[in-house]
Amino acid sequence: ALSAKNMNYLYASVNHIANKLIDDFIDLKEADLVSAYAFKLPALVICDLLGIPEADHDFLFETTSLPSVLL
Repeated sequence: ALSAKNMNYLYASVNHIANKLIDDFIDLKEADLVSAYAFKLPALVICDLLGIPEADHDFLFETTSLPSVLL
């Protein structure tokens, strides 16, 4: 449901994921923003909404076709 509580959680979650993705490539001299950020952000948000643990994200991306193509 789109309650205030759920929206606050979603906002905080997306903000955390976005900041983590930026932190992952911020120290690099160059990065592909699309593959390092734009494709990963929605996939990771969906993982969070589905309750997939963060520890399983890499495994999920490596073993499924859609995230592999996107990443």
